[in-house]
Amino acid sequence: MDKVKEYKGNNAKNEACPPKRNTLSHPCLRDNWYKAIIQSSPDGFLLIKHPEGNILDADDTFCDMLGYNLDELLSMKIDDIEVGFDEAPDTMRRRISEVEKTGRVSFETRHRRKNGKVIDFAVTLSYLDEGLAFGFHRDITRQKNKQKREQANLKQKEKALKEIEGRYRTLVDLGTKIGEAMVMLQDFNGKEGIHTYVSDQWLEITGYSREELLGMSFFDLIRTIDRRLSVKRHRQKMSGETIPDLFELTITHKDGKEIPIEVTSAVTNYRGKLTNVAYIRDITDRKQADKALKESGQRYHTLFENAPVAICEADYSGAKKIFDDLKKQGVKDFSAYFEKNPYKIYSCYTIPMASYINPKLLEIKGAQNVSEMRDRLEHACKSKNEYWQSCKRTMVDLAEGRTQLSRETRVSTIKGHMMTTQEHIIVAPGYEDTLSKVFIYYFDITDLKNKEKELREYQEQLEKMVEERTANLSEEIDRRIEFTKLLVHELKTPLTPMIAASEVLTHQKNSEFKIISQNLYEGACALNRRVDELLDIARGEIGMLDIKTEPCDIIKLVKKISDEMLYLFRSRNQTLALKIDTTDNIIEVDPERIRQVLVNFLDNAFKFTPIGGRIILRIKSCKDNLLFEVEDNGLGIPDNEKEQIFESYYSRKKSDYSHTGIGVGLTLAKMIIRLHGGEIGIRNAENQGSIFYFLLPLKSRVNA
Repeated sequence: MDKVKEYKGNNAKNEACPPKRNTLSHPCLRDNWYKAIIQSSPDGFLLIKHPEGNILDADDTFCDMLGYNLDELLSMKIDDIEVGFDEAPDTMRRRISEVEKTGRVSFETRHRRKNGKVIDFAVTLSYLDEGLAFGFHRDITRQKNKQKREQANLKQKEKALKEIEGRYRTLVDLGTKIGEAMVMLQDFNGKEGIHTYVSDQWLEITGYSREELLGMSFFDLIRTIDRRLSVKRHRQKMSGETIPDLFELTITHKDGKEIPIEVTSAVTNYRGKLTNVAYIRDITDRKQADKALKESGQRYHTLFENAPVAICEADYSGAKKIFDDLKKQGVKDFSAYFEKNPYKIYSCYTIPMASYINPKLLEIKGAQNVSEMRDRLEHACKSKNEYWQSCKRTMVDLAEGRTQLSRETRVSTIKGHMMTTQEHIIVAPGYEDTLSKVFIYYFDITDLKNKEKELREYQEQLEKMVEERTANLSEEIDRRIEFTKLLVHELKTPLTPMIAASEVLTHQKNSEFKIISQNLYEGACALNRRVDELLDIARGEIGMLDIKTEPCDIIKLVKKISDEMLYLFRSRNQTLALKIDTTDNIIEVDPERIRQVLVNFLDNAFKFTPIGGRIILRIKSCKDNLLFEVEDNGLGIPDNEKEQIFESYYSRKKSDYSHTGIGVGLTLAKMIIRLHGGEIGIRNAENQGSIFYFLLPLKSRVNA
């Protein structure tokens, strides 16, 4: 592909695809972390300046909730939309204090829409160190209204029940205690426990309609294994016997599913008949939670016992009381306090009760049992050694409110072996105020620390070796530079008079003598250029090649070069065509260095183009660059040689004609163009031959 065309295409693509605008305007919300939170939440998002309350940003969901557009919200504060903000300053101050202390707070509040309507929200507010707070708002207006209606309905029912005769007072008492499904059971014609009244909740629990339940025995719903005991309880109740109110049983839903329920009942008179009034609660969720909790405990115990990591679960609530008492006494610097009162560390450390210690911890401590390990650690804690220092740091961090700690400690095992452990101490979420559940993880990193020590020693040895080798290399470079200077001097010293003498001889009138002197002059000049190229290559390889740019009429320079080399192409009956398609003729370059590149390109074209061949030198504008191309109709360059052709001392292979050169011209050309901030390359011509090209920036991009 034509590199020039590819260059244009990439620019065109970039211009046609401007960057997308972030839908949230605040700069911090352009971070992937914030966007991931916002995009995954169905709730309204609000960013405010803390604690001033200025609204900094909001998402579309929040704007839709309140009926404002984003520009309107950005000109407001939180107290402009929050109902009761000025009426409850103490509540607001507590909220600000809590979010600054814990980093997150949840609460319910009310916001006023643009149309004046008030909406209830459940808000989760998080605090950032940068003085920002962001909250997710969930509309709970319907939920609140439903609760209000339910409360209103409950009050109406309670009022109605109070106005009824004594048979309803029992229902009110039971309703206060349980408040779920309610049924009235009576005995008719030898059938016991017939439904004479059912609440809506009972319909929902059983799956039957009211028509299906009225007239059906309550005991027909109970599974067989519970039925006999339930009938017995019903008879005891109806006979006036006093038995415990609360009991559990299982009923069968209409679709066959078993549902555990909790029942409380009492006997009263209804329409002149004894009635067993029962309040019923569906305890499916509770049973499932109990089962899940039991299974979770079993899984936790199994994982704890078999974990490959040493783990201890401890209760630090006693230590927390000591911390609180010390704070009340005015202690602020716990580190200094424990240094003066080392026995307090022992008190804080020995008070905690280890709820669980897994076998892996006993293994790395080298203990047979928990008692042996505790005795050893208590002894170490009393000795004020390195382990005591570790205990002190832990107690200081916990006293100052840190909930996640990590440190390395060197301790002695029960058998007296020194070991290094990495300890991670984590206060379980929800237990920050009591410290009653703290997990401690121990990792034996003794081998790792030994390897690190070996690695450091090896690294120091390597650095010493590198330093020695660098010194040797520096000396070698200095010797090479000096040798290059001497070589150039030795070569150029005899060349200078040769060039001068041959130039004088070319002006003699003897034509045969003139031809010989002309060849001598050209050969001496060519040798002089090769010496200069070798010197430039050496400079480039050690970073000493430089350019001196100046405003240059590049078209004038190119024409001069083509005129000077015209005689060379005529010697092999070759044609040189100059094609210029640009009006940008003045650019900032080093004229002599650009001359070197163009002469090298044209000289190569001369060598690798057959007798009678054609060479074209093009110059044209290309975006912000000027493109130079030298095209020939020679043999072309195989694809496997294109990447190597600009390497130092690489020489192209030819079969039908010979050439001279040691393969440094193109390497030097690449160095020069790169120093100008340009690009250089080669591609195949359309028919046969090669196109060598380079790009020069119209505006200077010179590389130091």
